[in-house]
Amino acid sequence: MSKATLKKVVSEPVFLVSVLTVALWIGSSLSISGFNTWSHNITFAQAAVYLGFMAVGQAIVVISGGFDLSIANVVTMASVVTSAMTQGGHSAGFAIGAALLLAIVVGVFNGAGVTFLRIPPMIMTLATMTIIDGSLLLATDGTPPFGVPPLVTFLAKGQFIPGIPNVLLIYAVFMCVAVTFMLSAKWGRRIYAMGTNERAAWLSGVRIFPMKFLIYVISSLCGGISGILLTGYIGSTYLTIGAPYMMFTVAATVMGGIAITGGKGNFAGVIAGTFLFIIIKDILQVIQMPQAGRELAQGLLILLMILLYGREKRQR
Repeated sequence: MSKATLKKVVSEPVFLVSVLTVALWIGSSLSISGFNTWSHNITFAQAAVYLGFMAVGQAIVVISGGFDLSIANVVTMASVVTSAMTQGGHSAGFAIGAALLLAIVVGVFNGAGVTFLRIPPMIMTLATMTIIDGSLLLATDGTPPFGVPPLVTFLAKGQFIPGIPNVLLIYAVFMCVAVTFMLSAKWGRRIYAMGTNERAAWLSGVRIFPMKFLIYVISSLCGGISGILLTGYIGSTYLTIGAPYMMFTVAATVMGGIAITGGKGNFAGVIAGTFLFIIIKDILQVIQMPQAGRELAQGLLILLMILLYGREKRQR
């Protein structure tokens, strides 16, 4: 490997984030009793993959030049709908299908607002976020349902392979599909082109409107999948189950080197950013830092990563 190639690899966000994640894990394993155990590592990985599903959806939107503030609320919606359908006596397949269908509807709604009405993505998805919250409160009267399909519990916590929860296998397959999608010339390259320069992408033949619809539908579906599986993992639902994840998806995306201005980043970085965020969150919880301190540290970390990316871009 040439010196120039090595320098390029080392300067990539995914490399830096991966090294930092491994360093934190090794340091925590040596200094915190019980940190490096099989059960703790599996719990850590499970926490990461639920965020990982959402981070992929957020990353696709951000790469295209948009932003999705509603994805965490889609998580809550999918969770509540899955439980409500089960409580109402419907099959697991019907409950899952209803949750995913509503997620698609939310994606279409966001896509329509951003494309046809030309509402800025942040404003449109903020409105959607509020609409979902209000609708769930109205539908449940503030009391969440309690049904969880056994199939969903099995998908989240069961084990096809002894010692490895099914959700980790589902996430691995999900990421293979996502990476293939983003590497394809027909879809992935067009999304990057839109994020780099939307007008230039349109002039080169990219159909902007259909692509934006697809992007927001994918983002909402990612939130829906995560919400369904999260319900099985927790064993119940509540009306704020997805609330923390709005900031978490932004953190994982930014830490993974996805440019908030669009057109740059990859899913390897998203995976690395997700695990980095979760391990930092995990360490702060283990050392019993107060909630206010944890949120302050997480916010400062996001700001630091944005500043570092901006500095790198200016140097280039």
